[in-house]
Amino acid sequence: MKKGFTIVELLAVIIIISILITITGISISKVVRNSKERLNEVQVNEIISATKAYISSHMGITLDTNECGYITLNKLKQEGLIEDIKNYKNKYVKVTVDSKAIIDYNYEIVDSIGSCVEI
Repeated sequence: MKKGFTIVELLAVIIIISILITITGISISKVVRNSKERLNEVQVNEIISATKAYISSHMGITLDTNECGYITLNKLKQEGLIEDIKNYKNKYVKVTVDSKAIIDYNYEIVDSIGSCVEI
């Protein structure tokens, strides 16, 4: 009597291992994707908070209603308000005024500044 595994048994083990590897790979890729999305949200919030701090510390900054201004991320970094953020190099923070009475600013991270003024 020979000892060993039949080809069917070996194939069954290979298929089970393949299924486990596939499930694990999918789970890991979801975790990585969610981590990247969360990092992106944190970085955007950090940039917007730094922009708010910059505007509040420079009281002379005024924009009219529906006017927009921009701040470079390099300026925020030079002011010591943010660290080097890799995902947003060479980007701008566009600040738009919605209402002059309440001073309601909108913040947006953009690639180009259009007709906005530097603040």
